[in-house]
Amino acid sequence: TLQGMSQLKRQLLEALSQAGICASGLRASYVESLGRRAGGSDGVRTALDQRGTAPPELLGGILCAALFPQVAYLHAPATKKGPCGADMIRLHIREPKGTGLEPQVAAIHPSSINCKVTGGEWRSCYVAFHECVRTTKIYVRDCTPAPPLSVMLFCGGQVREDKSFRGGLTVDGWLRMEVPPAAVPMLLEMRRRLATVLERMVQRSDGCGGGADSMHLVDAVVELFRQPVEPELPPALA
Repeated sequence: TLQGMSQLKRQLLEALSQAGICASGLRASYVESLGRRAGGSDGVRTALDQRGTAPPELLGGILCAALFPQVAYLHAPATKKGPCGADMIRLHIREPKGTGLEPQVAAIHPSSINCKVTGGEWRSCYVAFHECVRTTKIYVRDCTPAPPLSVMLFCGGQVREDKSFRGGLTVDGWLRMEVPPAAVPMLLEMRRRLATVLERMVQRSDGCGGGADSMHLVDAVVELFRQPVEPELPPALA
């Protein structure tokens, strides 16, 4: 029921607050009272707005990590007349078994709010999606753009340098990106530090992930996500 979903949302927000991932002190009962005073909502949005919201770039990166490997490469080549039309955009996704050498090609489902977005309007060449369905063809639903470097910093179990091409990085052996060669060791080190911070946050009962140093690291990641970065070669399955 809707009441049950609201309760789960408040409980999740309280757990995130205790872990130090969002603002502290957000107890489920307090959030519920905020919702009642705000017209009968579940109170989650009201509580987050009061304490300040996380940068959208960071939220996009976290969402991309949560949905991985449901991450697609946005193929929208420009035409002679300009940016690619919305009906010509295709998403390259990992084939279901994860063993194929070539990605599957999918389209954005007509029910998606992004189905009318043209190639020049997308803010990223990577897309995280929740569901893939097959009707007359393969469709992706519930999709959102993800900062390109969030794939390398947040997603998968292992990122390695791919020496088969210059400046190559590979996530879990199948999703590849080309970056400036000098940036490879820096990205790998930043990923290692982020993993350390998150592990510390999970292990410590007080939810402290390392204090000011951790916040500086997160701020640096957000600024990195805000840079206009695109891979020079489309990612492909190894």
